[in-house]
Amino acid sequence: MMYKERIDYLLTIPQLTDEAAALYDGGWRDGDQEELMEEYGIDREHADDLCEVFKEYDRRSEEEGK
Repeated sequence: MMYKERIDYLLTIPQLTDEAAALYDGGWRDGDQEELMEEYGIDREHADDLCEVFKEYDRRSEEEGK
């Protein structure tokens, strides 16, 4: 990845986590890639990135529940 692409990617991380948090609160979970792509018109990579964040939220929820 070139430097500019890396900077652009890093700048999108806060936006991605904000978006994922809102979707997660709305009931979206890991495994909903196809539905996310259809509902919001996003590409596979974006949907996969969101689902990775959902997995982290699930992991944290499980840890807090122990």
